[in-house]
Parts: sequence; structure tokens; C-alpha cells
Amino acid sequence: MEYITFDFSSKIKTFVSKFKNKSGTEEFHFTFQPLCWGYAQDQLEWIKSAYSKAIEELGLCEETAIFRRFLCSDLINQAQVLEGLDFSSSNPARSGCAVSKVSQPPCGAAKLSLWAYHAAQSGEAVKKESGRSFVSFTPNSQRHIFSASLNSMDAESSYLQTYAVFDELAGRLDKNSMTLKDNVVRTWFYVQNVDGNYKGLVDARREIFEKEGLTKDTHFIASTGIEGAWDNPACKVLLDYYAIDNPAKNQIQYISAPEWLSPTHIYGVTFERATSIKYTDRIHTLISGTASIDKEGVVVHSEDFFGQFERTVQNIDALLSQAGSSREHLAAITVYLRDPSDSGPAEELINRCFPGVPCLLVVAPVCRPGWLVEIEGIAITPAEQPNMPAF
Repeated sequence: MEYITFDFSSKIKTFVSKFKNKSGTEEFHFTFQPLCWGYAQDQLEWIKSAYSKAIEELGLCEETAIFRRFLCSDLINQAQVLEGLDFSSSNPARSGCAVSKVSQPPCGAAKLSLWAYHAAQSGEAVKKESGRSFVSFTPNSQRHIFSASLNSMDAESSYLQTYAVFDELAGRLDKNSMTLKDNVVRTWFYVQNVDGNYKGLVDARREIFEKEGLTKDTHFIASTGIEGAWDNPACKVLLDYYAIDNPAKNQIQYISAPEWLSPTHIYGVTFERATSIKYTDRIHTLISGTASIDKEGVVVHSEDFFGQFERTVQNIDALLSQAGSSREHLAAITVYLRDPSDSGPAEELINRCFPGVPCLLVVAPVCRPGWLVEIEGIAITPAEQPNMPAF
């Protein structure tokens, strides 16, 4: 993994990871976070300017964009600002990619921060198609879909909204000849008032998974379930997902590290700790939201932020190791804090534990109140597996 830092302006920090191997498809992960106070409109312009300069420096065109996620301090009041630029529009016909927007306040002076993912071949865009809030891309023979902001406000409870969101997901998958069990490899659930509404999501998801054949004896889906809101306060559950068409036999591997952290089902939750997807020249390892937990499912280092951060990193190391990877292969991470006053120590720990890795640090309470920090990420590891599909 190649890590690049751009200093285009004192107002914003720009981090990039770049991966290229024999298939010829290059992958880029970017993070942009403003460093000083400014109105949301101003900060969005700073981000857009740095973004344009970064892709130019890297020899990319804008059409190589696949996915952008804006993490916002006050999305209800910032949604109109974001929709005012094609770059940050939810409509892929304007933005050229899938765009997710979540109310998760960035730490520090930022009102907005951005994670972006690009895929390119010789600097040019891979084959892409778009629809309502989703983009599919086909770097070689296999089609990939990123979709953003699935929601339903026809019901009031998080339980019923989760059912409605999965119904919408099933419809979209069916149109693409996909299923939840066979094709969805990563989900992000954003839950308004996670302390009060997470149980409704958990219960509904477990029931739906059982009907779809997703159990502890088959597999679940790598996931993050975290505090987050949309631009409509009636929305209690918001979903982003990533799916892969026609996976090859043994291409997808479900990762666990039971000596370090328990399976999720022992405390009633249904997601994989991590999932690896194998290609001819690389392995993608999708690390679910990971916290300070032990092999019995118990919170470790209660009320100790430093201890929890350290244990979380150890758990991530264990998962990466099981996938044949390590921290040096991380392409991007997101760090979620329950308490914004922990942001100073968190930045120091991130710089020490994940030097150079594109990272967003936001305030978003974790699904269990005792957890003070959660980290998710993606790793891209070089490999030689000629029997697997090319990326």
C-alpha cells in the first residue's frame, strides 16, 4: 500500500492510499477533513478544491469515482448545501458515483468530512452504470454495486423501518439477479438515537436473516451499526451496502478471531467480524465496526478510553492476521467516538497506530453504551490466486 499526503492548503488535510498490482486496476481511498472553522458552504468548497487537485496529481479523471461518503455535523441544515454541488449530490447522474450523507459530527473544526473511493485502469474510468442512489462498476469480469441511503419512513419504530429497508434492498437486489445471502458483503447501518433504537434494528435483522438462511451455521454479513442520522428526523434507520455479482466458489471468506473476540451471535447480534474477498492479485478484507470486546463478548477496559483503543486495535490485528493481512495493508479506516472530549487522545493514538492511513474521526456513539470507541476499515493485500476473478 502506498500512502500519500497532500498539503494543498492549511485549511484541510488530504490523505490517500493507492493500490496497484498485476490486474492493472488501481484503487484509491481518499479522506478530506477541514482543519479550521468555516461555514459548511466554505468547507465544502475547500474539500472540492482539494479533491480536484488530488485526483489531478494522481492522474485520475473524475469519472473514476465510485463512492463518496460525507460525514456531517448537522445534516438537516447542511443537506441543501451538499445538494447544491454536482460533486456532493445524491443523484448519481450529477455526482457520477454513489453518494452517502450521514449526520456524524467530525471531530475538531470540521462541519463536513469526506471518504471517497476511486477505481481506475491507466487513470481512466472502469465500466460504470448508475441508478437511483447506486453505482455499479465492472473493473474486469465481475460487477460490483455500491448503494447509499436506503431508508423508509412509512413506519415509526426502528424495528419496522428495518423491515422496510430490507424490503427495499431485496427489491434492488432482485432487479440485479442478486440475493442478500449470496451477494451482499458489507452493510453500514446508521441508527438515530442508537441507545434507544438499536434493539429494533437488531431484532428485525435477526428475524430477516433467519428467513433468508443467514445463521451462525452459514454466515452473516460484515457490518457497522452505529449512531447516525439522515436529513429527515423521521428516519431512524439508514443503510448503505456493497454487493458483488456472481462470486466464485471460495472467493468470499468469513473471518473470525475467537481467541480475541467472540462471535456476535452469542450476544444476540448477527454480523460477521470481517469478510475477505479474493481476486487474482489482491484480497479485500472488510473489517466490521470493531470495539474493545473479549472472547466472551464482554466489554474490556470499562471507562478506560486508552485501554479500549488499544484492545480495539489488537482485535483488528487479530482479524487482519486471520485474513493473511496486517495494518500495513489498510486502505482506509473510520474511528467512532462516543465522547467528543476523547478526540485529542484519539488523534494521537491514530497517528501512532495507523500512520499515513486515510482516516476519518467522528462523534458517533457505539451500539453498546460501555464502548467508548469503535474502528472499521478496509485492507487490500497483494496476492497470487490465478483461479479467482480479476479485479
